Amino acid sequence: MLAAGLAAGAAIAALLPRTRTEDRLLKPVTDRARETARVAVQAAKDAGQGRLDELGLTREKGSDTIRSIFQGFSDAAKASGQAAIGSVRGKE
Repeated sequence: MLAAGLAAGAAIAALLPRTRTEDRLLKPVTDRARETARVAVQAAKDAGQGRLDELGLTREKGSDTIRSIFQGFSDAAKASGQAAIGSVRGKE
């Protein structure tokens, strides 16, 4: 019951407009959090791109690989369907 009350209170508080005092007090914290998140995202992107470069993977190679996988799925589905039809026709 307490958790429901806290959740309801938090929801109501989130809907209310912030005051100038809240903005003034929270702005430094918000700015630091935003900058920390931005730096973390950029570091993750750089690390991921670096690893892809090390492996020699490019956007073009990725597209070719995905195209090949879908073609393989298509070929497998076609072969399965033909085998099923052949099995049914063989019983007639």
